[in-house]
Amino acid sequence: MANLTLKAKKRIVFGKQNKLLREQGFIPAVLYGKKTPACSLQVDAQDFKTVYKEAGDTDIIDLIIKDENKNQTKSVLVQNVSNHFLDGSLLHVDFFEVEMDKPITAHIPVNFIGESPAVKLGGVLVKPMSEIEVEALPMDIPHEIIVDISSLTDFDQTLYILSLIHISEPTRPY
Repeated sequence: MANLTLKAKKRIVFGKQNKLLREQGFIPAVLYGKKTPACSLQVDAQDFKTVYKEAGDTDIIDLIIKDENKNQTKSVLVQNVSNHFLDGSLLHVDFFEVEMDKPITAHIPVNFIGESPAVKLGGVLVKPMSEIEVEALPMDIPHEIIVDISSLTDFDQTLYILSLIHISEPTRPY
């Protein structure tokens, strides 16, 4: 996992003025946490898209907040991204500050890899889950869970992901 950073500035415009902010290439954002009061921010849209593409909802981002003459760095997760319902453009981002020594709960995407011999013979692969919920320290949360389906040779075979998985290598196929 790479060390991802994103720069932000305190936001002084609100409400309908956010439209002008978006036209200038920025996204309105908010930062909050258990010990952090809500703080209105703005982030560069292109920088956010680049970082979010790599980090997703599960990787820690170092958010560098410029406030007057000083910079603050916060360890955050992307909590919510709001998009326009018609054109999909970014409207708003919520950042959640995590405490690095306290476990958090996150939904981790499940990525199915390999090719099943049963599917090659005409079977249908049913994937009843696309993500699983895990609880771990923020730095121990994997980016994804990889499940290798190449062991499914018969039509009636099933793979189970247990709810109490100890993850020691985030990219290890199960």
